[in-house]
Amino acid sequence: MPPCHSSSIGAAGRARWVGTPDLACLDFLGQIRARIAATYAPGAEITLILTDTHAALNGYREAETLSYFRQVERAADDRGFASCLLGDVVARSGLGYDATDADVADEMLQKLQISAAKWYRGEGGAAAARLATIA
Repeated sequence: MPPCHSSSIGAAGRARWVGTPDLACLDFLGQIRARIAATYAPGAEITLILTDTHAALNGYREAETLSYFRQVERAADDRGFASCLLGDVVARSGLGYDATDADVADEMLQKLQISAAKWYRGEGGAAAARLATIA
């Protein structure tokens, strides 16, 4: 039998470097994997999918995001986890998505604008976040 496969999505948020909470989370995933291996001989494989796309939509600088994710990848690799960027997964899928053609309900658009105003860190602040949401 093959091992169980699990993927986990991770976002950079405001992080600039891997800290104690990141390492604790990775260690917890390692504990879960060990518990699976104790009851299922093939064990489990864990892949972290790091959301570079999410960080870009929130206006984070690509260089800072990638620097943080490279640190996460090293820490994950030290624990035997695989990792990849969501942007790479989407690119390899060939399923591109053009948000300009999306028909979004007004209620959902309002929620997205509130969220964008809270989390967007790019140039132009909340006003740019609103424009990014409706563009």
